[in-house]
Amino acid sequence: MDDEERAVRFELALRSLFPRWRACAGLQQGRVPQLINSQGAVGAAKHLLRSHELSNGFIRLRDSGRLDATIEYLVVVPGVNETCRVDAVRRRSRRLSS
Repeated sequence: MDDEERAVRFELALRSLFPRWRACAGLQQGRVPQLINSQGAVGAAKHLLRSHELSNGFIRLRDSGRLDATIEYLVVVPGVNETCRVDAVRRRSRRLSS
């Protein structure tokens, strides 16, 4: 699988979270679609995950017991995201376990 195919696969996985956010925690997708359109799905995820602070969306999903619907979870799932560097995945794994 080449980089373009991986990016398309990741975008589909990221966009598949939108209805789950609404159903699980009453969240709207907010600025994520705009970020995907301007930076691509991988760029959008990197932008959102650079923050050292937990987002309100992450907190609401965590409090709803739905860490499996977070972008953080998406980047650590083997086979879904093969485009993030290993160190970034490790940081996101720590966020999910804390």
